[in-house]
Amino acid sequence: LHKAIRRQRQMCIRDSFLGYLLNSSLGGKWINVHGYKKTLLRALSIMVIGLLMYSLSSWLVVHYGDARILIFKDQVPYGYFIFLLGSYLMGTSAALLQVVINPYIAAYELPNTQPVQRINIVCAINSFGTTIAPFFVTGIIFAGVTLESVTADQLMFPFLMITLCIIITTLITSRLNLPDIPVSYTHLRAHETPE
Repeated sequence: LHKAIRRQRQMCIRDSFLGYLLNSSLGGKWINVHGYKKTLLRALSIMVIGLLMYSLSSWLVVHYGDARILIFKDQVPYGYFIFLLGSYLMGTSAALLQVVINPYIAAYELPNTQPVQRINIVCAINSFGTTIAPFFVTGIIFAGVTLESVTADQLMFPFLMITLCIIITTLITSRLNLPDIPVSYTHLRAHETPE
C-alpha cells in the first residue's frame, strides 16, 4: 500500500513538471501572437481550470470512491487521473506565468536596481512562499491536521476558495492597463522584410 501511495505522489509531481516542461515555449508563442496581457490572462484561466480539476477529483473520490481501476495490482480511484490532469494544467500555468511575469519584472523601472536584481528578489519571495505554504496549509486551512491525515472531502472547499481567489485576480488583472513590453530593436531587425 505504501509503495502504491508513493508511486501516486511521484506521478503527481512528475505530471506537474511535465506540464511546465512541455508548455514553457507555448508562453513565448502566445506572447508573440496575443501579447503579454492576454497570455497572462490565459495562464490564470488555465490555473483556474487546473484548480477545478482538483476539486472535481476530490468530489469524485468522495461520491464515487469505490470506482477504481486496477493498475499493477494497485486499486487507483478514477479521481486520481483527474487530479493528474489538474497537476499538468497547474504546471502549464506556472510555466506560462513565469514566461509572462519575468519580462515585466525586468522591464519595470525601480530606482537603484538592475533587472537581474529584481528577478532575483521575486525568485527569493517565490521560494519563501513555497517553503512556508505547507505550514500555512496545515496550520490555517486544516487547523493543524497533518497533510497525511487530510481526506478528499476536506480538500474540496479549500480548492474552491483558492479557485475563487484566482478568478478574482484574473478579473482584476483583465481590467488593469498593463502595457506590452516594447520589442527590442534587434527583434525588429530580425523580422524586417527586404524591400
